[in-house]
Amino acid sequence: MLAFPIIAFVVTVLAIVFMVQNITPVTVTFLLWQLHGSIALTLLATFLFGAAVALLALVPVFARRRSEGVAQTRREAELRGALDENRRRLDEDRSRLEEERHRLEEERRRAEGMRQMTGSRSEAGEKKEEKENQSTPSS
Repeated sequence: MLAFPIIAFVVTVLAIVFMVQNITPVTVTFLLWQLHGSIALTLLATFLFGAAVALLALVPVFARRRSEGVAQTRREAELRGALDENRRRLDEDRSRLEEERHRLEEERRRAEGMRQMTGSRSEAGEKKEEKENQSTPSS
């Protein structure tokens, strides 16, 4: 973090030293125009012009990345919505499953109770038959 301000300061100092040492006047001719100035200012203007052209060349790249980012954000929102819907369905299925489990457990308890009642009745019936058989003389 601290490196960037230090590097920027060093580059600025070097640029100032370059400009002070290169004050020789030059004439730049382009088509019908002629521009007069120091070599340092001419080089600075040329550098800035080149940087502007490079930035203009990068505009399509930036635009494409931005549109891709927008598309990804939209897709992310769609996926989040689908995830929320799937979670809601899962919760509904879990509650239905839990209700069904409770219903089946209740049916099992009832069936077990019925078996016990039926079993105790048949045991009582068997004991009654045994008593009857014992009290009745066999011939």
